[in-house]
Amino acid sequence: KIQEIDLLCIPRLNYKVCEIIPALKPLAAMAYKIPILVPNFPCYNEMSQEGFYFFESENSNSLKQSIEKIMKITDHSIKIDKNYKLVLDTYNWKTQCNKITDLM
Repeated sequence: KIQEIDLLCIPRLNYKVCEIIPALKPLAAMAYKIPILVPNFPCYNEMSQEGFYFFESENSNSLKQSIEKIMKITDHSIKIDKNYKLVLDTYNWKTQCNKITDLM
């Protein structure tokens, strides 16, 4: 069950496609108010608006340090609330369909 996840971690390799196209998994985690840890790629900075935790891609020490840092945080509500609001306001069917029809 997704509600039982404490942290969604999405390690990605340092390929250009991974840097510019985000995985869709964070959207589900955002909707369920789950903290998210992703590589510091531009696509996630754009997607999260400061709602994610970041680590350096392909750097296991950076990943480890980020996880340890996150484990010490007892209240993730500020980041989680930003993510949740972003999903409600931006990443919903109505908004996305309007963007597509505007392009047509």
